Amino acid sequence: MNTKINILTFAIIISFTIFSLQIKAQNALNFDGTNDRVDCGNSAASQISGTHITLEAWIKPSSFGPNVWSNNIIDKEVWSPQNGYMLRCGSGGKLNFNLGNTTSSWHEITSTNNVLSVNVWAHVAATYDGSYMRLYVNGICTDSLAKNISFVDASNSNLVIGDYSGGGRYYAGNIDEVRIWNVTRTKAQIQADMNHEICGGITGLKLYFRFDQGVAAGNNSSILSAINSATNGTNANLSGFALSGTSSNFVVGKTLPTPSGASNDSIYATICQGDYYLFGNQHLTNSGTYQAIYSAAGGCDSIVHLFLTVNPSSLVQFFDTICQGETYIFGNQHLTQSGDYYDTLQKVNSCDSILKLSLYVRYLNMNMNVINGISIHAFANGVNFQWLDCDSNFAKISGATSQNFYPTVNGNYAVIISDSHCTDTSICYAITMIDGIQNYDNDFSLSIRPNPSQSSFVIHQSGINQNYSFKIYNSINQCIIQNDNVSNDLIISNESWPNGIYFILIKTKNQSLMQKIIKD
Repeated sequence: MNTKINILTFAIIISFTIFSLQIKAQNALNFDGTNDRVDCGNSAASQISGTHITLEAWIKPSSFGPNVWSNNIIDKEVWSPQNGYMLRCGSGGKLNFNLGNTTSSWHEITSTNNVLSVNVWAHVAATYDGSYMRLYVNGICTDSLAKNISFVDASNSNLVIGDYSGGGRYYAGNIDEVRIWNVTRTKAQIQADMNHEICGGITGLKLYFRFDQGVAAGNNSSILSAINSATNGTNANLSGFALSGTSSNFVVGKTLPTPSGASNDSIYATICQGDYYLFGNQHLTNSGTYQAIYSAAGGCDSIVHLFLTVNPSSLVQFFDTICQGETYIFGNQHLTQSGDYYDTLQKVNSCDSILKLSLYVRYLNMNMNVINGISIHAFANGVNFQWLDCDSNFAKISGATSQNFYPTVNGNYAVIISDSHCTDTSICYAITMIDGIQNYDNDFSLSIRPNPSQSSFVIHQSGINQNYSFKIYNSINQCIIQNDNVSNDLIISNESWPNGIYFILIKTKNQSLMQKIIKD
């Protein structure tokens, strides 16, 4: 049995674990106005209905659409029926607040004047208390509208920041400090808290997105979600953002002080696949964003966010081929079958390297068919043949290099089959009926005349006529003529046959004859 040993030289890329502690960034999220949006899902915290709500954010628009509803800041709505809540801007700098309560028309208020400017930070807020809808810009109430409704949550729609829930009304510019409440914040409360970050545990605060993640205008491609700093808040998915450069990315935000006693720290760590990271009482093995909250003085929570990256073990893949009957040594494995196999190079201050071998075992088709005891047909195609005489110590038979072999004498024969990769030898096959008569009681009374022939030949009976049958086969064992009941001499025309070798099988009651006939 042949053995193939694989020897490889590998260049191992060294990686290492990084642990760093970073003070919370004062960042915002820039929306390109084309396809950027923050999908906050449809959590219970976002499902607000009734007579009390407050929506607020710091915004720095870079452009306005033609309508007051063109640029969605906060949106959770559905059109049939018309339910939900939304805070929007557009039309040269107007601010719009809208509520739905399953009626045929929305309940909305739009600022009378252009209260917003391009590339200027502004704090915007909208409130409803069961009697009035109000708009605030930088803590000042700009517009109000008397309303006595009970608005209804768009229960089948996700909350989205920077776009319409259904898509296509994108906000362009920076957004920071998004806060959504299920209570009505007063003017004094809005003014008291708008110029600093707040703690996540304040009554009524349902969702709170600071967007203080990442590096401003840096490569933040590993950050896939926005952190919700509200108590027990669900993070939101970032969609469409480039997360690199000065747009469609985390950028420098509105500078706001952190309230006394609160902290919001981030840890960025990398481990190797198969290792774990101990974070508090958690043993972490998967990439992701993790959060730990600690009680602190001043009524605020201290939040530590862990951004964990698990680097996979480096994979080195290669391919190889062996022939049937060979053995491939791969590490401590002795392989004889096709398949994918793995081995591991242990790490040295780095991640493991995994070797993947895709092994293909080439099989030659060694199937044969002995045809009527006088020829051998090999089934393999597109290969080389060399026929052997098993009775002469497997001597090569001169000129016998075709797929079909027609011996001239009885004996035992084999074939070597080879292609550009592999070589194999068949078992020996017996040929027993070269111009032979079997099962006879006396001399066979039938003969073929003439042989070879060009246009016809005769099956001739000598002596007393007797019934017989015959079949004639071509060189690929196809029966081309047969007759099951003949009693006289029979002339058979072969003028239309291609030149070559044919075989006739003649049977009488007591005898059978297989003979080669030649058409030339």
